[in-house]
Amino acid sequence: MAGWETADGRRPELESINVNYPEGYIGLRIYPKELKTQKTGKIYYMPAGITITAQTDRNPQSGAITRNFFASANTTFSCSTVEARAAITRDEVEQFGGVDAADGQGARIVKRAVMAKLEKAAADACMAAESPITFGTGEFIQTVRDAAKAIKNYGGRLALVCSLEAYGYIMDLAEVQARLKFSGTPDFDREALLSLRPEVLREMLQNLYAVDEILIGDDTIWPANKVAVVKLPSEEPFSYKLAPELGKTIAYSSDGVEVCEIEANCNRDLLLNDYTAISYFQVVEFNPARQVIQLFEADDSSSSGSSSSSSGGEA
Repeated sequence: MAGWETADGRRPELESINVNYPEGYIGLRIYPKELKTQKTGKIYYMPAGITITAQTDRNPQSGAITRNFFASANTTFSCSTVEARAAITRDEVEQFGGVDAADGQGARIVKRAVMAKLEKAAADACMAAESPITFGTGEFIQTVRDAAKAIKNYGGRLALVCSLEAYGYIMDLAEVQARLKFSGTPDFDREALLSLRPEVLREMLQNLYAVDEILIGDDTIWPANKVAVVKLPSEEPFSYKLAPELGKTIAYSSDGVEVCEIEANCNRDLLLNDYTAISYFQVVEFNPARQVIQLFEADDSSSSGSSSSSSGGEA
């Protein structure tokens, strides 16, 4: 078969390919990427609660204005290596209809495996709380609003973060359905409500909770029994120096473009194409600007998302 060989070397055109459709990954929205040219180092950031006291009625003859030094906090990072490789045989290339389609699928499989690891790291950090907030019957909406007030002084857009399963649980709450109807939404039963497009439901709930965004994550990674109220940091580089932010995903990049690099290699002895994805990253928190709400007590089967999906492919 002619034309089955992939082009050897790094493949930047494959690195931006979308993965994990239709759920998508939300970790880089909560901890945006900050690309570095070193794998280890130190980061200076603005901590929460920095204040100075202004002087009043100073006598110019008695001395200069009191000088206050801005004291940045700092933390270190050390990027871990995450790698994945998949092979597509010459016969499979033909099944895909050509090397271009095979390249896309090979890249998608290995990138998804690597990005699932990053997503799991973000989920673990975002949902970490020694004592999650609990709520009583009819108190969930107010609990979300109280959580939002607790982080109002941090930088970023306000977001409610949960898995798709947790989202369904929230939609089942009687107080949520009642408030949606009361807000002017036409009368409907649970099935009609849940049959609406997710983006429509999210917009309705954003208004209900007074948040800017609702981010819904993959059930295999994000926990079913918790939601988090967070401020989403800016995606601009060094934004954590200008405002107290939650954190960033610090990632090493040789050219400062993508979190995940992809290489392809044609093995003519084994008659196959190898696709390799590699990422060096660490989720680093600067300020604990998040509030975690416990939906229900977890059992062994629903306590958290499983990381086993990190090696899975995509249909």
